[in-house]
Amino acid sequence: MNRAKKKKASFLKGLLTYAVFFLSISVIGLIVLFRFLDEYERTRPERAVEQYMAAFDIEHLKDAEKDFLLSLDTNIQPSDVSFKIIRSFLEPGVREVKDPANSTDDKISYVLKCEDSVIGSFELRQAEAAAFGLKPWYVSREDFDFSFLLKEAPAPITVPTDYSVYCNGFLLDDSYLVKNNIKFDYLKDYYDMGYTLPYLCTYQIGEYLSEIEVEVRDETGAVTETYNDNVQEEYLQRCCDEAKKAEITSFINDFIDKYVAFTGSSKWNYTENYNALESFMLKGSDLQIRTYNTIDSLVFGTYRNNVITEIDIRKILDLGNGQYMCDLTYFVDCWGTMGFVNTENIIRLIVQDTDGGIKATEIPEKATYSSEEQAG
Repeated sequence: MNRAKKKKASFLKGLLTYAVFFLSISVIGLIVLFRFLDEYERTRPERAVEQYMAAFDIEHLKDAEKDFLLSLDTNIQPSDVSFKIIRSFLEPGVREVKDPANSTDDKISYVLKCEDSVIGSFELRQAEAAAFGLKPWYVSREDFDFSFLLKEAPAPITVPTDYSVYCNGFLLDDSYLVKNNIKFDYLKDYYDMGYTLPYLCTYQIGEYLSEIEVEVRDETGAVTETYNDNVQEEYLQRCCDEAKKAEITSFINDFIDKYVAFTGSSKWNYTENYNALESFMLKGSDLQIRTYNTIDSLVFGTYRNNVITEIDIRKILDLGNGQYMCDLTYFVDCWGTMGFVNTENIIRLIVQDTDGGIKATEIPEKATYSSEEQAG
């Protein structure tokens, strides 16, 4: 009885051993089979594409866009804002499209598209033989290009040097300057005469993805639309306050009256004409000295009965330090030995605000023009 039991137990033990052995062989076989199947799947390019597209998540996108985001002006538009813009654009989804034109026996090329826009590309190549001698495909290269999202290249912003330019609330500093100390066209002949004249400068901002808000502030901090095309004319028109303009305008009307009487030898009273004019000139100034030195030459001139018909003051520009440049034209009807003549005289008169009031100091030679037209 015991012997039979022992024999039966030995049989069961042996059967279990064989079962475990064959089960182990089966498990190992299945592992090898599954690994072989996996390696075989990797030899299919479709598998590599599926894995690549499945991993196309936010983190992958951030890494892919890193260089592009760094190329943008992060002061004007922070990278996180630009990234949100790109994510919003990609919401419809990204798909791959095979690119036969750039594929060869050694590589397979794909383009990445979001709706109809191409956002990049990637390339598959086969690795050297791996397990079971199979050659799996892998992504060997990827490129992205979101430049089509860039807004039109921003125009340079030209303003007077005492203005400030803000873009999206960011104050542009000197690193944005592409041109400085630009002369005003209207004043270009006077920068070498020692006057304190204004200059312009040009800012250029970097690239960005969404619309930006440009705000220009004048020297007082007030928001202004005076920049770029209209900056020169408008700036020069307003850079002298209205009260001072009125004072200088009144002075010019009186000064021109005395100046025309002196240069036209009114009633042959050279000394009297000069004395009347002298009180309107700053003593020791270029204009006072030149005018005084002209007295003797007027003796040989021709008396002309002059009548001022119009004085047109175009601009009064504050040069700083109490100096002002007045751009004006005055018209005179003259009766002399040549008969009746109409004259047009264009001058730029420099005046000085002194304790004794406004005084004329100079009429730059390069700023004067005179023409005569004999009346018919």
